Amino acid sequence: MAETITLANISNAQQITSAATAINSNNSIITAAFEDVLSLSGVTPNQMQSNLDMNSNQILNLPAPGSANSPARLVDVISNPTLVLTIPPTGTSGAKVPFLNGSNTWSGATPFTILEDAAPATPASTYDVLYADSTNHILTGINSSGTSSNMVVPKAATTNEFVTAISGAGVITQAQPSAANLTNGTTGTGAVVLAVSPTITGSLTATNLVTNASLAQMATNTLKGNNTGSTANAADLTVPQVQAMIGSGRITIVTTGVNFNATNTDTSITIPALPTGFTYYRVVDLIISNASHTMTTATAGLYPAAGASGTAIVTVAAMTNTSNTANTALNMQAMTIAATTTCYNLSTLYFRVATAEGAGCTGTVTLVIQPIF
Repeated sequence: MAETITLANISNAQQITSAATAINSNNSIITAAFEDVLSLSGVTPNQMQSNLDMNSNQILNLPAPGSANSPARLVDVISNPTLVLTIPPTGTSGAKVPFLNGSNTWSGATPFTILEDAAPATPASTYDVLYADSTNHILTGINSSGTSSNMVVPKAATTNEFVTAISGAGVITQAQPSAANLTNGTTGTGAVVLAVSPTITGSLTATNLVTNASLAQMATNTLKGNNTGSTANAADLTVPQVQAMIGSGRITIVTTGVNFNATNTDTSITIPALPTGFTYYRVVDLIISNASHTMTTATAGLYPAAGASGTAIVTVAAMTNTSNTANTALNMQAMTIAATTTCYNLSTLYFRVATAEGAGCTGTVTLVIQPIF
């Protein structure tokens, strides 16, 4: 601590009057300065009247703090300090810290009560009462109307209020609101209303549960079944596929709308899977019918490969269809099978129109095969 003073110099000690005046003035300045410094021995008054600036210098040799208002050294803070703390009130109305192992009294803008493993009486408050259920290890509640459920949501102050509940088995249920509120979204203030979903009644393993009307629709002239070699979903099987499954002796494959007015064109005919135990088949018949126009110019045949490749199964011959009217002569043509000594295991055969009719004309091609070992 330093106090800066300025003293008057005595220039002529022989001038007693002026020297005495200067000395007395200096004494007053010194006396006033001493009143503004700290006393090492503690002579009072010895209190600071402004902040003490240490200018980044240390205060040395401080003793251990003797009271709550004494300065603390670093060693006093980090090594077994003795602190006096004020703990806020706990577990009472207006408390800041609730009890974790005892009963609490709650208050506030939206009060509720939590009790321990005991069903309370119907509360007078407009809010629900919850209590811990030690049996199911979930919260159990009683709402303001006295209705008990395993889990209740705080009551909404609207006419559209409803309660969501979780049972001990984990099943979630929801009380149904009025019929007028069965819409998605929100209704009223704070009330969420859910749409009613369809339900399945009865056991899922019960017989006769799915009706015919509930099945997927089927293509024309097909049957539901499984013609694969292993377990599979049901499929729509064509007549030839069903014939092959039941082993009826012969399998008929019908191809409609074949164009007889296109030169050198192939129509593929898919052979269905043969019945179990059969490996080969022979071609029994190839029939042309249902002509949309007189066919006397077009020629056609049947081959084991596209482009008229391989030995002809039915040699190319002229069409002789003159009618598509039932019970009328020449409304059908049975072509001659050339390969009467050959059996096949091909999955596709090819009906080939070699010469076009010269006018727009379509017809139906019916192939009949017989499975053989």
